[in-house]
Amino acid sequence: PSIAGAAGGLLAGSSADFLIDKVGGGINERTVVRKAFQSVALLGPALCLFALSNEMPSAPFAAQLLLTGAIGMQAFNCAGYGAATQEKAAKWSGLLYSVTSLPGVIFGSIGVALTGDILDNTGQDWSTVFGLVALVDTVG
Repeated sequence: PSIAGAAGGLLAGSSADFLIDKVGGGINERTVVRKAFQSVALLGPALCLFALSNEMPSAPFAAQLLLTGAIGMQAFNCAGYGAATQEKAAKWSGLLYSVTSLPGVIFGSIGVALTGDILDNTGQDWSTVFGLVALVDTVG
């Protein structure tokens, strides 16, 4: 999965640059491209995790493939939100990125404890965890 994440980030970055060059480099065109790539970064993993939450594959390879797909598509965030802050507010991009990442870090920390509680209460059944993550990715 980690290799898929690295490959997904590289593919997303070069693809976004190609599209921006093709459609024009104006702020509106860039915004459309960034939103499209961020949509892939959220909805792609949501679909993979939703599939895992509804029916855990009996073959471990299928589960690994879905998790790898989720990580690979999540990396499209690099060409979505990750790049958008630099384009919208170049001078303040570091501050903007850190301030907007703070809620994610806080909820991510809570999510670790919540995941443990869910697994303890469901007999180590990951379906609920995958379903919740898919829901969060879908809602945004």
